[in-house]
Amino acid sequence: MRKPERPSQEGHEVEVDRLARKLGKYTLVVAVAKRARQMKERAARMPLGPSSGSYIERALRDVAEGRVKVKRGEDE
Repeated sequence: MRKPERPSQEGHEVEVDRLARKLGKYTLVVAVAKRARQMKERAARMPLGPSSGSYIERALRDVAEGRVKVKRGEDE
């Protein structure tokens, strides 16, 4: 018998799949990695230190919500 997945995980997977189809896998990976790197560098400069939460997860959410502009078809 298969173990049921948590609903929150399933929702994230669907979102990633939808974004990958919309933007392309490579473009999505580059955009999320670049955004996560920006957040990590900014957090390192903050006097309060790094914030909680995964940078990748937050970067993915930023891309999904349109807070980050993604240019397609350009070399990084």
